[in-house]
Amino acid sequence: MTTKQDYYSLQAEIDAVGAKHGLGVDLTDPCVDMQNVLDGTGVKETDPDFWARMYASMCSAAGERAEERGININKELGRIIY
Repeated sequence: MTTKQDYYSLQAEIDAVGAKHGLGVDLTDPCVDMQNVLDGTGVKETDPDFWARMYASMCSAAGERAEERGININKELGRIIY
């Protein structure tokens, strides 16, 4: 089960990658993740899989944002998230 702590730990790792490449926190956006998870899905913050969905949203969005900037997020993190 993915937890809130798992989500924010990964966010910190991704933000460190962004900082390394001079992007600051450009690769993550918790507000967009929440919007992706909640809008039209019927999911609520109290649902058991809420944080798993947030985590998946962040992985996808960060991977795409990094790719647009020529960064391989998987290589940077040393594991596959995207």
